[in-house]
Amino acid sequence: MTLTKIRWKQLAAHYQNHSGDLFFELLNEPNSLLTEGIWNQYLQEAIVIIRQTEAANWGAARDRPLNVGEFGAYSKADMPSRALWTEFVARTAEANGMSWHYWEFIAGFGVYNSVANDWNYPLLNALIPKASQVLTIASSPPN
Repeated sequence: MTLTKIRWKQLAAHYQNHSGDLFFELLNEPNSLLTEGIWNQYLQEAIVIIRQTEAANWGAARDRPLNVGEFGAYSKADMPSRALWTEFVARTAEANGMSWHYWEFIAGFGVYNSVANDWNYPLLNALIPKASQVLTIASSPPN
């Protein structure tokens, strides 16, 4: 077992009965040599370890909300892939009763395009379905 897995096992066991103000972030800002395959494998392994202690159920057991924080897809990826991934994360969080926070508004991950002074609609619609229709109606002049 790697040192990282050992640490997650220790953390999950230690905080198993902790109050509802506890948050786990598996890995913040992955970079460098962390490939998609390694990242996905790491996530699967860490989640299995944490769930073995039932620590993942602390939110429901203590009537505490869960939040998926700071997720986003960087602009170096193609827009269809970014939108698909963003929609998957947002809808999965919602389906599991979790709120979410998208990272971020107007730069490398941005849902808004400052050059065009307009929304990146594929991302906006991935986050808020049918948002384009609402914005178009709201900005249309009255008849």
